[in-house]
Amino acid sequence: LVKNHGKILENSLLPLVILYRTEKMKSEELEQSERSKQKVAMLVDKRVYVSRVLEVLIYGIFYLTSFKLLETREVSVDIIHTAIDDKIPFISAFIIPYFLWFAYVGISVAYFIFFCESEAEYYKMSRSLAVGCTIFLIISFVFPNGQDLRPAVLGNGIFDQMVAHLYTMDTPTNVFPSIHVYNTLICALALYENENFRKSRICVICNFLLAISIILATMCLKQHTVVDVIGAMILASFCVEYYYGTSTATVLHQRKVRHGFH
Repeated sequence: LVKNHGKILENSLLPLVILYRTEKMKSEELEQSERSKQKVAMLVDKRVYVSRVLEVLIYGIFYLTSFKLLETREVSVDIIHTAIDDKIPFISAFIIPYFLWFAYVGISVAYFIFFCESEAEYYKMSRSLAVGCTIFLIISFVFPNGQDLRPAVLGNGIFDQMVAHLYTMDTPTNVFPSIHVYNTLICALALYENENFRKSRICVICNFLLAISIILATMCLKQHTVVDVIGAMILASFCVEYYYGTSTATVLHQRKVRHGFH
């Protein structure tokens, strides 16, 4: 009788054991599949980040090399100077936002490389910067230009000394259009268009104030003329219209096809 009860119990439990083992196998398969998907996603993410970094490095080397050649070549330049430039005061304190431009652009680009998940936003920002800088190089090559606004004598203050150091590093040539202004406008717009960045009102306000101060700095430090600034604004408006007028879906499709993602 005991043996019969044991067999009955064993037979009754057998389906439960089979069901348990089946469910366990399914669970393990699902976990393995999920891990595989995560590995693929990580590889895809790494591929995207590496691609972005390489793009920026390659173009950065091209731009800096080309600009260096333009700065060191010996050619006659056409001076850009307007009456409005003479009315703009020289203010050495603007050297602070002028130098902050380097960090502003660098951090903005790094943000879109490593922290922006939207491929469309990265595409629009990077292409706008690259196209504008390339057009600037072409203009500087075809139309060598410069300005003669810099004051002959500077004071002894800390800001004046910083400006003097700037003047020794940067020649007053190849000024049209102002790349300082152009890149500032593109970065400011790209950051504002980013949803995560726009969530912080403080970031939005700081972005706006810094962009305005950098643009003013180019003129108040006598680094650029009003014509240079207006030229940069016009160039930025065309690039923004072209790139930011493209639908996000179209950009994403183009990028996926290019990288082989289907």
